[in-house]
Amino acid sequence: MFCTQCGRENPETARFCVFCGGDLTPGLSEAQTSPAPASRGTARPAPRRAAAPAMPAWKKYFWILPAVLLVVVLALLAVLLLRPKAEPTDPDTVVIEGIEDPNPDLSALRPAPGRVDFEHQAVDGTEYALIRAYAADGSLLWERETGHYEATELSPVEEIGMDSRYYYYVEGGVVTALDLASGETRWINGDFGGYSIHSLLEDGKIYLCGFYGPDFFAVDTDGRTLVRLGQLDEQFYWPYALEKINENTVAVRFSGGLTPGVEEDSFPIYVDTRDYSVRYTRISQEEALEIASAYWDFQEGDVAEDTGYPLGVLPCWTETASNGRLCYVMQFQWLVDNDHWSTLDRIFVDADTGEIYSYYD
Repeated sequence: MFCTQCGRENPETARFCVFCGGDLTPGLSEAQTSPAPASRGTARPAPRRAAAPAMPAWKKYFWILPAVLLVVVLALLAVLLLRPKAEPTDPDTVVIEGIEDPNPDLSALRPAPGRVDFEHQAVDGTEYALIRAYAADGSLLWERETGHYEATELSPVEEIGMDSRYYYYVEGGVVTALDLASGETRWINGDFGGYSIHSLLEDGKIYLCGFYGPDFFAVDTDGRTLVRLGQLDEQFYWPYALEKINENTVAVRFSGGLTPGVEEDSFPIYVDTRDYSVRYTRISQEEALEIASAYWDFQEGDVAEDTGYPLGVLPCWTETASNGRLCYVMQFQWLVDNDHWSTLDRIFVDADTGEIYSYYD
């Protein structure tokens, strides 16, 4: 059965159209079957709306891309803002493979010289030096000329030596360090002020003495002054040599002195390199006591057989022996009463070598 209003097919038993609600009763006139105006109590079916077209899938997820980009940008900004700020790099600092070294060994970047020659020159009443560094194959790596100084009895330019980083020399009383690989000045130290110098390069320190002073000067291999001792003793002058005695002691030897009996070119004064204190003997008084005790085979607690009183080895004084050597005078004594010692024997212990000899040797 077809509806006379919407034209759609309905079941034969239907009285009303299942699509539009129209009356399907047979025998009714066209006027009866045509839609009548809505009256009170009669509901007119609403027309059906066409379904809205479905939204494409890409539009549903389009917002994800900008969100991801925003998160990435914020993360990068956080990393940049929270990263520790690097300290400014010193212009003299070299960074090799991420390791910052304020005093780098540039031999890793340039060929190290096989040798460095220091040649004194004199021209027109002036003195200077030429410093040339040569590679292992003999080719010239770099050349340096010192300043020119008026020629006098004292030499204004002297070589010190070199280590794995620098080549050191003195000109005009100024200690200078040159880069071993390039010949460029790495540092200068003007605190020394000595001429006709003698030097000792040991364990990261440079020890110097000038013929007219200072008697002792120390600077480390980074250019920092450690000590300057103008005069070690007013009785001695013209220091002419420095000698490393042991790990903590450097001897300064003098060629002139006012002490009678001291042989020229022999008298040393000792500097302790830990605190730069000065002493006049290589062998200390305590060491001299041990030497004398061993010589006499004296042991603490020994007693004299005839009196029962303890024996003792005592220093009496320090003086110059007949051979011109500075010595400790050691006495082997025994106590005869509470305040009197009787001397049994006497020896001299050389204050420089520890050698034992009698006064008349």
